[in-house]
This record gives sequence, structure tokens and C-alpha cells, in this order.
Amino acid sequence: MLRLALIGAAFLAAAIIASCATLSKAECSAGDWRSVGIGDGANGYPASYVDNHISACAQHGIVLDRQLYEAGRQEGLRTYCRLERAEREGRAGRASYNTCQGEIGVSFARVHTAARALFDLNARITSLDSEIETAIANVAKPDLTPEQRSAMRTQLQSLQNTRLVLERERSARESELASIRRSEELRLSQANIPF
Repeated sequence: MLRLALIGAAFLAAAIIASCATLSKAECSAGDWRSVGIGDGANGYPASYVDNHISACAQHGIVLDRQLYEAGRQEGLRTYCRLERAEREGRAGRASYNTCQGEIGVSFARVHTAARALFDLNARITSLDSEIETAIANVAKPDLTPEQRSAMRTQLQSLQNTRLVLERERSARESELASIRRSEELRLSQANIPF
């Protein structure tokens, strides 16, 4: 009985490890390390991400070719390290791994930071909208005393005023992002760097 439990635990552990693997046995066996690197670079993964692939393939006795992988990753980064991508990633709230180097890396970080600030602001507005909906529902409850209803209306008005302030801030941040992006595009074009 103990032996069956140990075998079951071993299978479970293997299944968990396999589910965390970045590459399947077939992908490791194919050995197309350049393509794997291109994909990782195009997703902006840091150089250390290769360690996940090394571990995944080592489970199958396969050794990754770091040189081919890194050449592919650098090619993929040329696709990733674009200002349009920086804005899209930031607006979506995705992290930047600071994988873009040199002047394009500086510009990418500036645009991403401004776009990420907009994501964070939009999240605050969404949360506030939820609070406003709850406050509206509370004010409409029939069993409130006049004092309670008055306090809740005051709270609702405060939330709505805060939302107006955040809307103005969002408009300002949209303008700021557009300005930063134009500025970085101009700076990169003057240096003859594709953006």
C-alpha cells in the first residue's frame, strides 16, 4: 500500500513538473533553439528565461544550444523593442523586464512607464465606479433613516467628485503619454534608430 502511494506521489510530482515546463519533450527534441529564442525575444523575456528551457529539456536528457538561442532571442528583441509595443504592454498592465538595451531601451522604458501609469489610473477609476454603484444602491435602500440617507448621499457625492478629478487626470496622462511618445520617436529618428 505504501509503495502504491509513493508511486502515485511520484507520478503526481512528475505531472506538476511537466505542467510547469516551458518546452515539451517534442520541442526539446526538435532542437530549433533559434526559433525558441526568437519567440522569447519577441515576448520581451529576459536573458535568464533560457534557464527555464534548460531545466525543461534536461528532464528529457536534451541540452539546449545557448548560442543559437541567444542569437534568436536578439532577433526577437528587435521585434519587441518598439515604442508601439511599449505603449501596448504598459496600457495592458504588463511588466517590462528591461530587456531592450541602449537608446531604444531608454525610450521603451519611458513610454512603458507612462502607459503603465494610465493602466493604474484606469484600474483606480474602475474600482471607484464599483464603489459608486454600491453607494447608489445603498442610497436607494428603503429602510434608511433620513440621517443615514443624507450621509450616504454625501459619500456618493464625494465619490463622484473624486471620479471627476481622476477623469481630468486621465485626460492629462493621455496627453502626457502622447507627448512622451512623440518626443522619443523624434529622439530616436534623429539618432537613426528604428522605433
